[in-house]
Amino acid sequence: MWEVPGGWSAHALVADTDAGQYFVKVYDKHRPTVQSWIARMRENMPVVLWLRDNTPLGERMAAPLLTQSGDYKVENADFLALVFPYIEGETLGDAPLTLEQIRQLAQLLAALHGSGFRPGASVEGISETYVVPFLADIEAYLCARDLPEDVRQILVPHASILMAAVNRLGQRAEGMRLERPACTLCHTDVHGWNLMWDGEALHLIDWEGLMFAPAESDLFAFSDGFFFDYAREEFLQTYAALRPDFVLNPQAMDFYRLRRRVEDIYEFLRGILADGLGELERQKSLAHLRRECEALAWMEKRG
Repeated sequence: MWEVPGGWSAHALVADTDAGQYFVKVYDKHRPTVQSWIARMRENMPVVLWLRDNTPLGERMAAPLLTQSGDYKVENADFLALVFPYIEGETLGDAPLTLEQIRQLAQLLAALHGSGFRPGASVEGISETYVVPFLADIEAYLCARDLPEDVRQILVPHASILMAAVNRLGQRAEGMRLERPACTLCHTDVHGWNLMWDGEALHLIDWEGLMFAPAESDLFAFSDGFFFDYAREEFLQTYAALRPDFVLNPQAMDFYRLRRRVEDIYEFLRGILADGLGELERQKSLAHLRRECEALAWMEKRG
């Protein structure tokens, strides 16, 4: 077994066994930023397995393998691990999608959003409520006088923009609660680091954020300044052909665009201040924090 580059929420490993290779994600229960992901998994992993078994997504959605006792995880007091089939391919990362990959991504998301799944009591915890629980915490961070100097140097030039964005996000969340738009199953974290290409087929991975929410919680990724803005026209053409009755909700799109920017800033801040990161990981998180603050400033300037 050896470690490979992974996301910020978990360690990624490859296990080489007599039965073949497997991909393993290991979550450290002691990291505050990971605990919310683990709690959400308990609600959404049964739905992930339902999607794998009952929709065209099938093996292209990287669902975890089950243990002999039928559980999706193994865990002890310190760690939780998920085991997945190993995908022979490459993570797309920041590479631009090809035309074929754009079309396949549209097909995957149309299949997800059109799955026909309706939530029951067992998935109440992953249904969108438009509560933004981190607003008070990020306000406290922005007002704190004892922040490390390297964090202050990043936040201070953007402080007024950040505070205005936090206030506006609270207002937009209230507007969404009043509007109660149509919801469906959504991945909520669609970007190149969660896409793998095996040479012929696109795979959508990392389903820990699965939620019953407006489709815009995925589609914002194709809006200005986000991951796939260059692919919007081709994506929407394929997506609309598969979901002809879908109408984009501008209010929902604005809400998820703003929420993603503010939440990413909060998560990087919390990781830097609370997770006890090593120096290398801390420097990476500081760079991500700076990038997200600059992206928010760009978005706010564009209006």
